[in-house]
Amino acid sequence: MIFLGGCAPGDDLIRGDSYDVRFLQDRIAIFPQWLPDPVAELAYASIETVDIGGPGLVKTGGGFIGGGLGVTGAVEGMAIAALLNALTTQVTVKTIVRIQAAHSEIFLLHGKLTPDALRIELSRPLGLIRAARTAPSDQGRLAEPASVIDQLAKLAAMLEAGPLTRDECDQLKAQLITGKQ
Repeated sequence: MIFLGGCAPGDDLIRGDSYDVRFLQDRIAIFPQWLPDPVAELAYASIETVDIGGPGLVKTGGGFIGGGLGVTGAVEGMAIAALLNALTTQVTVKTIVRIQAAHSEIFLLHGKLTPDALRIELSRPLGLIRAARTAPSDQGRLAEPASVIDQLAKLAAMLEAGPLTRDECDQLKAQLITGKQ
């Protein structure tokens, strides 16, 4: 992916350079191409948002319109315009990935998959990021809601709003009902 800009841990990313962005088991690591050591790493628990969007398929060039005098001239003009359009039209993919954490925001350009296809490709790591964000911190348990019913209502709201998948919600619901963590 190409680093478009933003603020990253260490600020070692160079705008316009290509990087190998790896979604690992517990973090995102950003490597300069062909180098073994990452220049930036973000733990999944620190990531607030990963947005995948942008225009997707972008068509440039073309735009020729044919014409001419009479039927023969019009047909020839349209055929020439169609040929010129075929030769000059280019389709590229522009997908923007925004990764926001507490102290950083990174914008990357991905040029191989459309936004929807990239979201599908990254569904597993995006699920890990959601799970890390909703997991209790190591520094102590959060205050317990008044009842299991309150917790189930919160899970239902999170499922409807999108931060949880159906599988994650079902797993957390089972843990609440059985009382196991």
